[in-house]
Amino acid sequence: MKALFVSGLFLAAAATACSGEEEAPDGPLNKSEKKFVGKWSGSRDVYKWEIHRKPDRTFEIAFIEPDPGRLFRTFKNYAVGVWWVDGKDYKFEWTEWWGDEGEFDGLITEPVKTIEADKIVTLTEDEEDPENVEVRVEEFKLPAWKHKPAKPAKAAEPEQEKEKAANKTAVE
Repeated sequence: MKALFVSGLFLAAAATACSGEEEAPDGPLNKSEKKFVGKWSGSRDVYKWEIHRKPDRTFEIAFIEPDPGRLFRTFKNYAVGVWWVDGKDYKFEWTEWWGDEGEFDGLITEPVKTIEADKIVTLTEDEEDPENVEVRVEEFKLPAWKHKPAKPAKAAEPEQEKEKAANKTAVE
């Protein structure tokens, strides 16, 4: 199933996988990137996803796809990564992955067909249905968000604070 997803949703053979030497740019977002920021719900063929692209060029995504080997089974996944728009190309790379399928890696490039205020269309070439259509949403609804890991525990108290607390106790 991993191979089907890879060839199906984002990582199709036509989506150019780069060598990994390319990195998200630093600095302010360009005009196109500003339009990509926010919460989006997307679909192509039988695949569905919800993605939150943040202004720091990180993203989190939940997606579902049917299991072609088992009727009524749906794969649910959650991932995080980095994204940017370079000219007419939308680029992204997973950094972590949770869910029903294994990890994927590599930089992915999808040509941008259209960017509107509430709709983005990118292309996964060499597919019967090449258009990845996303519309802006207020909230997410896919069950795959359950794979999102809990937030990390609060960071340990800095050493200075520990010493201050110990000194205060000793004085009292």
